[in-house]
Amino acid sequence: MKSSPKRKNRWIYFFLILFLLVDFSYSFYQHYHLPIGGDIAQIVVPSPEKGYYEVLKNPLGFKVLATGERHSNPNRFFSHWAASKYLLFVPLMLQTFVSPITSVYLSIALFKILLQVLLIYLLALSISDRKNPLDFDFLLAACIVAPLFQTLGFNRFMGIIDQSIIYNFFYALPSTLLLVLALPYALLIFHCREIKIKGREVIVWMLVALTLTLSGPLIPGIVLIIFVIIHYVLIRNRLTPGFIRLTSPYRFSSVHYWLLIWISALSMYSLYIGQFNILNQTDVLSLVQRYARMPFGLYELVSTKLGLPILILAIILNLLFIRRHFLGRGGSQILSTAKWIMLFSTIYLMLLPLGGYRVYRPNLIRYDTILPIVICMIFLYGISTYFLVKKRELKFRRSYFAWVMAVTLIFTNADQLNTTQFVCERDALKSLEMSEEKIVRLTNPCPIMEFRLVADPYHSDLKAGLLRRWNIIDRDLLFYQDVE
Repeated sequence: MKSSPKRKNRWIYFFLILFLLVDFSYSFYQHYHLPIGGDIAQIVVPSPEKGYYEVLKNPLGFKVLATGERHSNPNRFFSHWAASKYLLFVPLMLQTFVSPITSVYLSIALFKILLQVLLIYLLALSISDRKNPLDFDFLLAACIVAPLFQTLGFNRFMGIIDQSIIYNFFYALPSTLLLVLALPYALLIFHCREIKIKGREVIVWMLVALTLTLSGPLIPGIVLIIFVIIHYVLIRNRLTPGFIRLTSPYRFSSVHYWLLIWISALSMYSLYIGQFNILNQTDVLSLVQRYARMPFGLYELVSTKLGLPILILAIILNLLFIRRHFLGRGGSQILSTAKWIMLFSTIYLMLLPLGGYRVYRPNLIRYDTILPIVICMIFLYGISTYFLVKKRELKFRRSYFAWVMAVTLIFTNADQLNTTQFVCERDALKSLEMSEEKIVRLTNPCPIMEFRLVADPYHSDLKAGLLRRWNIIDRDLLFYQDVE
């Protein structure tokens, strides 16, 4: 006896909910069992002699304008401030319930999973035009994109939530806030639904824009590229702010336009004071040499692991299906979106070498610097897959469903946990917690709150200071490790 369509839909509905719950739970478990990562101590507890002390004293970078003095990250105050406040306050708050060491890993895992859930929510909302997370269409969109968020697996080639906690305050967090600001524009473009921004909301939007443009290395450039593209579209279609386009049921209001002007002006200011960042090495490699290295970075991303090639292949197949069978309003809009994303990605990559050179990114292009492009690709895969899955007249419907499931299984299976580094680092923290020596020799062969082993005990002073702030140790000490 065949089950009724309603019963089938009910089972699918509960499966989607269960899939998301399992995915989020496993992601949280993974985030908890990762090492802390490097660059944390000098950002969370900077001192006048070391770390990023100067940027916290000059939040808006006015000192750079007045004196021309160079220092670390003059246009990234809010990322430094957010990292410091969160990683000093939340672990101490959690120590009411758990041990000091556990509180650190737990606070890091909570921040990462909340960021991941919010990103998936924003993507699913933009794809499905449904706000309710229990809506069937919203759940379907969320389940399509959720497996593409890799904690391990393909993380180093297309990761959005970084394994190192501190990098999430400079990359994933600003990108998420930018998506929040961009949501009205996304709903306007993809679903012809205008969300009015007025009164207090305008003030909040402007303050968040200020925060964003002084929060990380990627946002100002992204904003300016998007502004140029939107302005070009308005001119090409002979539109002015507030003009109602006769061929479309939506309007691009003057409020939306002037808010874009505001965040673009802030972005230009951020890029200007960013030129005084002493960490941007422009004299190590010439501009021509930086451009020459970019193809090697791209090749490494697409040739080392299967993640990006599979995602690109899935997007291409979706677009070919849509172009051949569904060139109606929805289909042509997705194809047009793909062209704009390609244009944005090209301009973004061409501007990347202008930001300087870092020795730890020898080929300039890495999973963190292409994060905006990866988010765009995930969105394009999500909206095109969602569009095709919803089409009952799709030929080879079962075969297409099998392909989507195969992509989902590949990404899910690749994202497997390895706790070796976590256990090693945690054991080292326990050794420091129990030690009574002033200078502790650690035998643990893994980085401790860093990307490399600590050979010189005097290089551990900021890290030891942070451990004391976290109540893991109760006195001043230094530590080192044997480096062969």
